[in-house]
Amino acid sequence: MEIPDFIVGKRYWTHRDNFYDPDPYGEAVLYWYKTIRDKSAPGGARFEPHMIDNHSGAGSDILATDLNHDGVLDIVTSTRFGTFIFWGNQKNGSKPSRK
Repeated sequence: MEIPDFIVGKRYWTHRDNFYDPDPYGEAVLYWYKTIRDKSAPGGARFEPHMIDNHSGAGSDILATDLNHDGVLDIVTSTRFGTFIFWGNQKNGSKPSRK
């Protein structure tokens, strides 16, 4: 059974009025957390972070789908900086890259 990975990020100035964001002026980042089974980790899994981008950030909705039908997931997000597509890397099936 395949276990899901996670795609998460941070927006630039998300909560600038109330400072709920611990780093409102920090980089707008987008990460892919690869889920790895590990019996010694709490819950039997650990998460390996891979930074996808440190400019786009995460929009209200992130889409992970195979846009170009090459068998590898691509990531799409829209933010205040524009719409971004990160193409999956077919060579190793890992970290997407922006083109």
